[in-house]
Amino acid sequence: MKETLLIIGSYLLGSLNFAIIFSKFLKKSDIRERDHAGASGVFRQYGPYLGTLTLVLDLLKGALVGWLAILLSVEAWGLVLSGLAVVAGHDWPIFFGFSGGGGLATLFGFLVVTLPVDTGIFTGATLLLALLFWKTPLGKAVRFLGRPIPAAAIFGILAFFIYLILKYGFFWYGLMVLLLGLEIGIRRLVVLINDRRREKLGNPN
Repeated sequence: MKETLLIIGSYLLGSLNFAIIFSKFLKKSDIRERDHAGASGVFRQYGPYLGTLTLVLDLLKGALVGWLAILLSVEAWGLVLSGLAVVAGHDWPIFFGFSGGGGLATLFGFLVVTLPVDTGIFTGATLLLALLFWKTPLGKAVRFLGRPIPAAAIFGILAFFIYLILKYGFFWYGLMVLLLGLEIGIRRLVVLINDRRREKLGNPN
């Protein structure tokens, strides 16, 4: 019972997409018409203050779900599905027509609480990979995946998945990262399609 309630609550919490909330209630617009509904989009469209606030709140959404899962001592499947649910809520929010952000910050917030040491190692590796994509010709080879940090995150999630299988076994941590990675990948594809659509309409931002 507690696992089910946590999963439902996680999805609803994730559906509080702060990029959309801030754009609608503070800027009287919809960020999804100009950029994607995440912290990086808010940075680009509304500046560093709102961008940083959005990033922190997105991180806290995932962290809160991870903390509650540990506090409530939920079963492993409940931990996996609650993490999946909070990211799904951010990506496909029920309050905003099921069109949201990319989910990377929310995913990171969840993982840094549930797997802090492992997440720290692979966060460092992912940032180095992003720098490599940014500063070398290798970035052109992965341009189809989007900007350097999201592109590096896709490779980082894959490496993280392999690492967790080797360390913990497939169930449940490996499955969790696999599902979250697939969810992030699907949403990233949607974001890229929307970016291309905006470019064709003459608004590349």
